[in-house]
Amino acid sequence: MSSEPALPLSLFNLLRQQFGTDLQPLRCTKATLVHISHTLEDLVLTRQMPAVLFTGFQESSHWREETERYRALTEIAQQVCIFAGGQLPPEGSARELHITLGGDDPLRQEWFLALLSPQFAVLLCGQDRQTGAAEEATRQFDTLWSFRPEVINKVLDLLETVVADYRPERLEQIRAPAGPIPRRTRP
Repeated sequence: MSSEPALPLSLFNLLRQQFGTDLQPLRCTKATLVHISHTLEDLVLTRQMPAVLFTGFQESSHWREETERYRALTEIAQQVCIFAGGQLPPEGSARELHITLGGDDPLRQEWFLALLSPQFAVLLCGQDRQTGAAEEATRQFDTLWSFRPEVINKVLDLLETVVADYRPERLEQIRAPAGPIPRRTRP
């Protein structure tokens, strides 16, 4: 397992380069991102959706605040892949994959949630503006939001490269979830 990815990438920047003006960023606070993320995750929980989730926390301490929520999600979802800076606890189930990001990995400056289910797919991707805020909840993020399959497929391809760098032994697991998840076709 490598400690740093071969090609550090920023989902936010790569999406902006690839899709240009088709994806206009919104300015959101951390509190807004938490609310949107929880709303999407609540859909999975309340409707018992067999979804696949890829989520990025800047620091593992932020993920620890969500431990119970993610335990519940792994009981329902087909796969939950968590990316975070700092040490993550051991995986609690085969459906859970933890990626501990290296110290200077650009993903440590981003907040993302990619959710795929038989009912819908969505991407939320925010880049920390690092402007300093009096309160954690008021931190500012430039944020991309999309339901477009080509955008979500691009994110999945990019995140697969991150998994391949950090946890290559688990790559096939995230490429082939069981069940009716509408995954993209491979070239």
